[in-house]
Amino acid sequence: LQRQTAKDPAARLAAQRALVAWCYGAMRRCDDSYGVIGELAREALLTYAKLPIGSSGIAADDWCEDLCELLVWEDWGLLYRHETEPFAQIRGALAEQAEAFLLALSDELRGQRLRYEAGEALQNVAYLHIAAGRLARFAQAAGEIGSDHWMPIVALAQAAIQRGRREIARDVFAAADRPGLQRDHLRQRCIDLTGSPPPTPTS
Repeated sequence: LQRQTAKDPAARLAAQRALVAWCYGAMRRCDDSYGVIGELAREALLTYAKLPIGSSGIAADDWCEDLCELLVWEDWGLLYRHETEPFAQIRGALAEQAEAFLLALSDELRGQRLRYEAGEALQNVAYLHIAAGRLARFAQAAGEIGSDHWMPIVALAQAAIQRGRREIARDVFAAADRPGLQRDHLRQRCIDLTGSPPPTPTS
């Protein structure tokens, strides 16, 4: 399919999208103990996320929302250590669209008692902001996630520190510092990365 669609941007995008759907279905049915399907699925998902969409004819908003849904329903750790890569093309107004969509999707999923998927949507908001360098949104995203998930909180803080904004890293930990599964771990990571525990919010 890649060979057949190499000169047709729309067909190539559609073929990659179909491959992602096939992989998701296969991984629900198969024993992937050797990781072959997982490797194929990661490659397909990242390719779909990075293919140029301008010449494909698809509306950018439609592609963006479809990608966000695929990320929320990715349940096999395909993007471990690649969490920000799917957002490589999402900037500016499209980043605003992705954030609004993911937040709305999280609310919808939580209303359907799909708490795990709702949490995945919020975590992807954090990775979206990191990929787009939207430092002003870091603390807000951390506040939405809370302390039930430690990886996106630490990723936000590390991204802020790498950009020389240690104060934003501290704000990230402070925003996430509320009752949750990983609260103690995040407090320790705050000390490790910033030299002190999360600051107490001022009233």
